[in-house]
Amino acid sequence: MKTFIRLALALAATVLSVTSLRAGDPSTGYFEAIEKEAAPVVGETYFMRHCIRYEAGKDWETTNYWTDSSILVPINSKVTLTSLGSKTMQIKVEKTGLSVTIENIQKYSQKDMATIAKTMLTRKEVTISNLDEKTQKNIRNGMLALGMTKEQVVMTRGFPPQHKTPSLEVDTWTFWNNRFVTHALVFEDGILARARGLQ
Repeated sequence: MKTFIRLALALAATVLSVTSLRAGDPSTGYFEAIEKEAAPVVGETYFMRHCIRYEAGKDWETTNYWTDSSILVPINSKVTLTSLGSKTMQIKVEKTGLSVTIENIQKYSQKDMATIAKTMLTRKEVTISNLDEKTQKNIRNGMLALGMTKEQVVMTRGFPPQHKTPSLEVDTWTFWNNRFVTHALVFEDGILARARGLQ
């Protein structure tokens, strides 16, 4: 009986150890903060919750196309929500004075416009100061890097269109560089492990 109890205690200790390792992952509570955030209000000022890239003179679509030649609006950029409708919203970037129209392509995003607004805008800056300097720089510059957590990937690149990545729990996320070129990110234990062009 004593041997059985010792084995049970050893097993429990192992389980607790693994759980604490997972709990010790470098999470900032990014996804939890989105759930707690109040709905954005037109006329108020916010910070960008993640980077976006858009082509000059064009709307930013929730399909989240991403080309290096497009204009970067970095994470934590201060913006004013100037309009919010059922299919579009508009933000004005304080630093540049430029307005960007966000168009929800719902068949790809699988979300309504109000939810898109909530996932993009936050009343408080996103905390990245606890990360190493290189990771902070990559996130601000919209540059993915192997070793990033799922939170960090979203901060850097935004959310993958949900029609091909139905849950952030899956290990492969699919993004689009343009209408024809996809970019798959492969995670192992929640860490970005493989992606074309990344080392």
